[in-house]
Amino acid sequence: VRGKPAPPIHIAAMALPALASLIHHQDTEVLTDALWALSYLTDGENTRIQAVLDAGVLPRVVQLLSHSSPQVQTPALRCVGNISTGDNAQTQVVLDLSALQPLHAMLA
Repeated sequence: VRGKPAPPIHIAAMALPALASLIHHQDTEVLTDALWALSYLTDGENTRIQAVLDAGVLPRVVQLLSHSSPQVQTPALRCVGNISTGDNAQTQVVLDLSALQPLHAMLA
């Protein structure tokens, strides 16, 4: 199974600056791969979620929920969903970024 066990967060966190840059790329495939990587990093303990939040990527990930391609929307949704399962403060960050609006639009 891919990513099991997950690498220690202090090692995985070294990739966060590169991923933070890649999620601003225009190529759909690059966006998709970067978002899947972020979704894998947020899948697990709250310390993993916090490392991703500290990298400052969530505002862009929320924006990408409205991307025209489902290939981009799907891993963005997975990432936002994983972060929402964190502690109350982590969930509040998702809500403060108005992530519910693009989610509503996806369901419409």
